[in-house]
Formats: sequence, structure tokens, C-alpha cells
Amino acid sequence: MLSARSQRCKKMVSVAISSNNNCNNIISNEPEQVLSRTINSNIDFPELPLEPELAILLENDFEGIEDLVYTEDAVSTNIIQTNTSKKRTHSFSEDDSIDDDLFKDKSYCPNSETESVLNSEPLNDNVQLFTQDKTDKSNKKKWSRAVRKERTLNLHRGLPYVNSSGNEVTGRQMQPLKSCRKKCIEILTDDIRISIFNEYWSLGDHGKRVNFISSLINSADKKTSRVRCINSNKTRDLTLNYFFEINGKRHSVCKDCFCKTLDEKEGFIRSVIKNKLESVSGISAPDKRGKQSSANKTTENTLAEVIAHINSFPAHESHYTRKKNDKKYLQSHLNLNIMYQMYKDNHNHNNTVSRFIYEREFHKLKLSFKKPKVDTCHKCDTLQMQIKTAEESKNEDMLITSKNTLNVHQFNADLGYSSKAIDKEISKNNPEKECFSFDLQQCLPTPYLQSSVAFYKRQLWTFNLTIHNNADGQSFNYMWHEAVAGRGANEIASCLFKHLINNTPNNVTELTFYSDTCGGQNKNSHVSAMFLKIIQMLPSVNIINHKFLVPGHTHMECDVDHSLIEKQKKKIQVPIFHPHDWYQLVRSTGKKNKFKVIEMAQDDFFDFAKLLKGPLVAHKINTDREPFKWHDVQWLQYRKSDKGIINYKNTLEEDASFKSLSFRRRGKYGDLNVEKRYSGPVLISKEKKKDLLDLLPLIPPTFHSFYSGLKATNDIFDNDPD
Repeated sequence: MLSARSQRCKKMVSVAISSNNNCNNIISNEPEQVLSRTINSNIDFPELPLEPELAILLENDFEGIEDLVYTEDAVSTNIIQTNTSKKRTHSFSEDDSIDDDLFKDKSYCPNSETESVLNSEPLNDNVQLFTQDKTDKSNKKKWSRAVRKERTLNLHRGLPYVNSSGNEVTGRQMQPLKSCRKKCIEILTDDIRISIFNEYWSLGDHGKRVNFISSLINSADKKTSRVRCINSNKTRDLTLNYFFEINGKRHSVCKDCFCKTLDEKEGFIRSVIKNKLESVSGISAPDKRGKQSSANKTTENTLAEVIAHINSFPAHESHYTRKKNDKKYLQSHLNLNIMYQMYKDNHNHNNTVSRFIYEREFHKLKLSFKKPKVDTCHKCDTLQMQIKTAEESKNEDMLITSKNTLNVHQFNADLGYSSKAIDKEISKNNPEKECFSFDLQQCLPTPYLQSSVAFYKRQLWTFNLTIHNNADGQSFNYMWHEAVAGRGANEIASCLFKHLINNTPNNVTELTFYSDTCGGQNKNSHVSAMFLKIIQMLPSVNIINHKFLVPGHTHMECDVDHSLIEKQKKKIQVPIFHPHDWYQLVRSTGKKNKFKVIEMAQDDFFDFAKLLKGPLVAHKINTDREPFKWHDVQWLQYRKSDKGIINYKNTLEEDASFKSLSFRRRGKYGDLNVEKRYSGPVLISKEKKKDLLDLLPLIPPTFHSFYSGLKATNDIFDNDPD
């Protein structure tokens, strides 16, 4: 026995399909789809939530159901509409049709947004849900510019079109001739006239039409003159002769024949003749419509001011993409909104360009903003797009290959996270093993000022290498600024070296480090040389592991530390005038464990690269005579028992066997004595020092001597700091 609700639902669907069968145009276009929607009258409808359109009609007890019409357009879009004066419709896809949602998908229920609409305002019989078709905005045919262009093309081709007032203009048609003194009706047959008509309107361009007509009209002095009255206003001095060229011969025709064959207005003909007569060369001047410069066009001087303002912001080349493109990058804390507002403030909002023009000139200069570090994977996005493309093009080989590659990539990414979680748990339970993650924070600008002037100036960069103890959550931050040292592989290795010397308990036998795969900082021979030295210095440590997470899937505990530092900076809003202000800010970060800051002096940095020119050498062939590639390595292991030997894997799987790579030179393996990295102050560029000195009025006098004492040179190029 059907419930009352199910009976009403069944009745409504039956009426909809009955109305559908009355739509002859739909039946003729898509008979199979109509037949596929036939509903068995014996179906027992379950008590299920209904499609919103059905629920609305059921709530209104089917008042006005005789007005229900079921329609369908050429792209299989189902529309239920009532015959109201405004004919507002609600569209939904084939997969969301009434019978699909109601009878096939038994788990369907309206979403919260739909329920809120139904509960907020009851709808009467003449009101219906309306969803704006988003494709209207992306349909280029409906853009006003495209409409105008299409209208112009149809006008010059003699085709019907709708003018700007919305009125339909009929197309051009050849007109019948009347008898004339030149006997045009006898000279020009209908076939010849049609050929001339089609040839003329196939030109499809105003200038070509003018040249066509101009070439077939000649002017000559009039031969006779009849005086009608003494005060005659007749001033015509020329006689116009009209021709058509047929099979290479010009045949004279009357004006009426000329106009009716081409279906051109006399006004257009007169305009062509006037321009031809006014021209010295006898050639009609080109059409000048649309050629005049705009009355409110932005002047060159104004554009020059915009470009000068944009160029006033320091821009850097990326050391990652310099070979691929010549794009330059502004700092990530900038954006177009800030820059445009500063531009208007500088000009007191007088004679300023619009935001559109400012942004247009910005992109012409091939500038972009440095994106903050985010944990997104370029490879995943690329493979997902390849899979989507393969599915749409039905390319099975590409689909299988892309899916397999994505599965392997995601497996390795998950393996990296699971390996880190296991090592972290082991370090918590086993005091003889420690697990760390480390990464270099995004460069910190110094001074960090709120004044808009600072945006235009190059600033001194402060660096922070964070080493996070995954067992107890303690964050160690090794900090220095660019006048002390750089931020390359030797500097990273030196921070790790100092950390292991000062913070390794005597009972620890195994250390494990996790990092990203940045070749210039973490995965390189300089860091490996440091680990080969430190493992011989630490008495209790027998094994050091260095594991690399998959690019794009490198979120680590130290990244959380960096986000906490950023939050602390926004929270306390303390001005940063000196690198030590950054050090103090980091020290104040952390809830349970306050962050520890280790200020790196210049003597703390060592040149581990020189070890590779002495007792060590970076071989490219492993002990099995196989090529060694840094790019493929995911696990490096250093053992006290294997002096000068690096054991490595191209996977993080525990069961996989290690391969060996020797860093030892031939002969006796001597002591690994390391030298200081720097013997004098690190220089900055003169442009940067000049900008820093320009900021001194915004900095307390206490710090002026620090910036004035910085050493500078012209031989240094400012690269992208991030």
C-alpha cells in the first residue's frame, strides 16, 4: 500500500512524463531518451527525501499541476518550468534528473543549503527555483565585444543581423530591374547579376567594398547643360558613369541597375564617390571609423609614472628558474592591492590610473610575487591533469601509465611520512635513539617596518635553521644574518655540526634526521662530508641516518615551528630594527617548550667543501660500479665502522638493501681537519646598503652604527632571497 506522499510523487512524475510526450519537437529529436523515462506504474515508491523541485510541488498539493511542462534542449539538459509570465527555470544535469535521484540513488538527500532555502521561505504555485547558468558568463558568443564583431561581419557580408537596438535587419538581396535606355536588362542576365552580387558581398570588409565600387565608377565633365530658369541652383559639373566588368570587359550600366544588382543604398554610393573625388590620387581614403585615439586614453607620461613606481620595488631573479625565463620576483609580503594603494597615496589620488591599467603594466614588466612555501605537490597536480586528459581523450595507454606513476609517487610519499612517524615513536621510547627534522625558514627581512617606504627598499636578510627534536618537541633555532654568513650547504652543515657537538647525550647510539630534498642545502656532498666527520667525533654514536621526504610531501615538525614564529610576529607586533630583535621574537615563541635560539657567530661556520679536495672525494660510481645519482637517493646512512663510506638507498623501505659509495681517496685515510668558512666580513651589494641607509630615519639611533658599518661591494648581485 503506497503512502500518501509516495502516491503524490507518483502522480507528479506521471504528469511530467505525460506532458513530455506532448512535446513533439522533443520526441522527434530524442525519442530514445523519452522512452527511457517511462515509469512502471507498479513501482512501489519508497519513503525517501525528494528532489527540491518535487518537494516544492508536493508541499503545494499540486495546485496548478496542469501548467507543468517537461522540456529538454539539444544538449540533454532537463528543465521543469511552469508557464508563468517570466518563465524562470531551474536546470539540472542528466545525472540529476527526477527518476535518477528518486529511484536509483536511494541515499540521496538534499544538502543543507537546499534545506535552508526550503525552510526559509515557502514558495507558492507561481514561484520556482532559479539557478543562474554559470556557463552564460563563460560563453564567448554572448560577450558584447564578440556580438559587435559578429554583427559587423554579417553587415559587410550582406547577411541578416540584429542591430544595437535589438531590431532585426534583413540580409541583402538582388533587386529586379526595370527597362532603361541602356538596356541593362538585356545585357545582364540573372546568372551574371547573381555572380556579381555574390562576388561583391563575399568580400566581407568595408574597405574592400569601397574599393570594388570605386573601381567601377568613372567621372567626366558634363557635355550638355540645360538652363531651366535664370536662378537655377544646379551646380553639377560632372557626369558619373557606372560599369560592371564581365569576362574582362567593362559594360556601361545605369545607376539604377548598379544599385539594384549590388543592393546598395544610394547614400553609400554617394559617399564612395565623394571620397574618391576629394582624393588627389583618385583612390578612396581608408575608413577612419575606430581609428581615432580615445579621448580618455592614458598618456605616455602617466604610464611612465606607473612603470617607475612599479620598478621602485626591489625585484630579484630566482636562482631556480633563471635559465628558464627572465621573470623577476617581488617579496611575498607584497601584493598588487598594497602596491596600487601606495601608488595612489604617492600621487594624492590625483591623475592616477585605474587598477586595471596598473595591473596590466605590472604584468608587462614580467614581474610576479614570490609565493610563500606551501606543501603542494607539482607532480601530483601534473599527473592528475594527465589522467583527466587521458580519460577525456580515451587514451588507455596514457591513462594506465599516469595512474601507475601517481600510485608509485603517492606510495613513496606515504612511506616517507610513515617512516618518520615510526622513527619518532622509537625515539620517544628508546633513549639511545634520537630523531630530528630540520629546515631553513623563509628569509626574515631586517628591519621589518610597517612604513610603506620599506617596501621600496632592499633589506638585510636574517636566516633561521630550525632543528626540531621529534621526541620531546624542543625546537632549536640557529640564527644569523647575511653579513655574518651565507645560507648554502656549508652553512647548513655547520649548524648541524654545532648542534650535534653540543646536544648529543653520551648514551645515544643512533641519530636520524629528516629533511626535504633541496640539493643546494640538504642533499649534497658538503653535508655528507660533515656527517662523515662528526660520526668519528661522537664517542657513543655508531649510526647516523639522513632520510629525505618526497618533494611536495615534506611537511615536518619544523614547518609547524615556522608557522608559530609567523603567528607570534603578528601577535605581538613588535618592530624589528636589528637581527637581535628576530632572535628575541623567536625566543618568545612556543607554549610548552620555549624555542631555543643559538646565535651563530662567523667562527661557527666551517668549510666542509674543502674536505672533498683533501682526504675525501665525491665519487659518482658506487662500489658495485653503478652510477650514483643524488636525485634518486632517499636514505643516506653513515656508520662509524665504515670510515669514508656512505651507505644509501633509493627508497625508505626497511627491507631494501643498502648500496655503498666511497668518499675516500686512494691511500691512507687521514684525519678530517676542517677549516673556518670565513676569514673576514661578508659583503653585501652597494645598492642594498644604500637602501638600508635610506631607512635610518625610521630606525632608532642605537642601531645606526650597525647598518653604517656593513661592508658593501659592486660585485654582488642580489638574488631572490626565498
